[in-house]
Amino acid sequence: MTSPSGPEWQQNDSRGIPRTPPWPDGQWQGVSPADASGYWGTPMPEPVGGRQYGAPRFRYPPPSNPGARDPRDLGLPLYGAPFAQSVVRFFRGYVRFSGRASRSEYWWAQLFCFVTLLIVMALVAAIVLVGLAIGSDGDGLSAVGIAITVVGAAVAVLAIFGLLLPMYAVGARRLHDAGYPGAWILCALIPYVGGLVWIVVGVLDTNPSGMRFDR
Repeated sequence: MTSPSGPEWQQNDSRGIPRTPPWPDGQWQGVSPADASGYWGTPMPEPVGGRQYGAPRFRYPPPSNPGARDPRDLGLPLYGAPFAQSVVRFFRGYVRFSGRASRSEYWWAQLFCFVTLLIVMALVAAIVLVGLAIGSDGDGLSAVGIAITVVGAAVAVLAIFGLLLPMYAVGARRLHDAGYPGAWILCALIPYVGGLVWIVVGVLDTNPSGMRFDR
């Protein structure tokens, strides 16, 4: 009798893709909803020479909350998404309030927005200071100084509003992934507690009931 060569849950599907254990966010890799249908309780085919010691006799249940297998697929959340893919999906879903977003997508997008706004604010401050330095005269700001200051303010406004809409969109999708209505992200507009709302949204656990928001 031979000892098992691997965990009992590891089996290949009909395409030869191994079924791997849950990801950190509670998802399964290598299985799509279509492939998972009809697997629960289906007897495993007997291999030539008999089953190995410890091998299961029945296929295990399908994944309860599958995520995207292709980073370009915006219809499902991308669990374990790296920074670059999260930022790309953030902008591709610029005004997409349907569907779901994983915690990794959400937090990488928030980090990108935070760093971007810091850089923009620093540039705007530099522009305004330059305008004050070269555009001031004895009676106040000259036309050049006023123009430079206005350009700096316009850049700041465009950066803020350019990132605000996709931030609310990814927040709504993150709420969907946790099983809550996306409209709750509007609670972030409440004075004094808005910052706390963004943190709570990011730490909520994934909930399979959020699949009802997939489109």
